[in-house]
Amino acid sequence: MMERSENFTSANTECYGDAGVSTTGPVRATINRLVPAYPAGWVPTMNSPGTPTNKEYLGGNPLGITTSPSSIDYR
Repeated sequence: MMERSENFTSANTECYGDAGVSTTGPVRATINRLVPAYPAGWVPTMNSPGTPTNKEYLGGNPLGITTSPSSIDYR
């Protein structure tokens, strides 16, 4: 249901995959192109005991370390 309503207007392949991202819905959103500096420390720390980075969590797999997109496109 969410996928039908979202229209992601940008991409950040460094932090996010394509799974679960729609570009056809009426609600314009943007995947953060600029990620703050603070994850630079905690992502490797969480990876060190074996927790994987998950770039595809928007597709429904919540397991792993990720950075959450949260920006509404101002247009």
